[in-house]
Amino acid sequence: MDIRYYFDSVDFSDFQLDSFGKNKNSLGYLIRKNMQNFSPEKFNQYDIAIVGVPYEERTENKGTATAPNQIRKFFYQLDNFDTQFKIIDLGNLKQGNGKKDIYYALRDVTDYLVEYGVTMVVIGGGQDIGIGIARAFKNEKFFTLTTIDPSIDLKSYQAPFNSSNYLSKILLENPQLFHINFLGYQSYYTSSKILAKVEKMLFDHIRLGDLRANIKEMEPIIRDSDFLSIDIEAIRQMDAPAHYKGSPNGLYSEEACQLARYAGLSDKLKVFGIFEMNPKHDVKGQTAKLASQIIWYFLEGFRDRKSDNPVNSSERYTQFNVQLEELDSPIIFYHNKFTERWWMQFHSGDKNKVSFSCSKNDYEMASKKEIPEKWLKFIRKIDQMSK
Repeated sequence: MDIRYYFDSVDFSDFQLDSFGKNKNSLGYLIRKNMQNFSPEKFNQYDIAIVGVPYEERTENKGTATAPNQIRKFFYQLDNFDTQFKIIDLGNLKQGNGKKDIYYALRDVTDYLVEYGVTMVVIGGGQDIGIGIARAFKNEKFFTLTTIDPSIDLKSYQAPFNSSNYLSKILLENPQLFHINFLGYQSYYTSSKILAKVEKMLFDHIRLGDLRANIKEMEPIIRDSDFLSIDIEAIRQMDAPAHYKGSPNGLYSEEACQLARYAGLSDKLKVFGIFEMNPKHDVKGQTAKLASQIIWYFLEGFRDRKSDNPVNSSERYTQFNVQLEELDSPIIFYHNKFTERWWMQFHSGDKNKVSFSCSKNDYEMASKKEIPEKWLKFIRKIDQMSK
């Protein structure tokens, strides 16, 4: 498979990159260099691939199709990066002949890149693009999707599907999807029926206020994710005006960048996406600049990945066995004192050991003889998988 046929290549002359020839640490210089050296048979030499998806057929936020190149305009100008890893910009995904073609093309591209161990940075386009990405993980046993969004994009399966209920289609296609985290939702955009549905499916939902009050607690949640999807509307309109119905409430730009860095640090995360940015509503390129900086922080986190997981090696970790009266066997925790990260260990349905990220608070709760909610939820999920 030659994925070059899926893309319209980027014309770097559109972004006035002449000045970057003098600066070897700018992203514009590095990415341009990698494009010149690209050949499919050497694809495993790359660490990150940027994929633009100029598709807006399924979003009411018309104008998002122009976002990928607008973000590139500012992204290439960012500085202070070395050459510890290689980035390639594959260009913009071709539309195809039908409305559904884009999802199948994105599935193929995602599957190809994941197989080569290349992490994707996707710039869209509507958030429904996530349908194509999720299809590539259909057979992934513990696939976890995390969204940062002011609303929970779930409706009934009978509703016409678009970017406001794309998760319904993902769940319809993949009823065995292991977990979804809904981060930063705002209650006045989310019905009690939807929340009840999310809780019934044992998914996690964290309101904007709770996220902002405990932003460090988001790190273990994002650490377990395969795909992080950011709706730019999750950021308050003052910081990110490029959305047709922006909200005065939302994440601050600094918080969005911090969450992106957590995503970059995750050894499990394979796809990082920013969606629903509409240049028609932007002010002096402010949102495009912010989106490019969010990606920069993701790359910074990626650069600092530690291959940090106790399943791979237990030598760097301290094990804690916490016995509770209600349980037949102890809850096993692992702690890396160098990174200050925590995990809980479970036995999967096939009797193999699997670790899920947790926080120190989960360990302290167990130490006080209380069963952590995350442990209960994941035990129920694993039991369901084994039936």
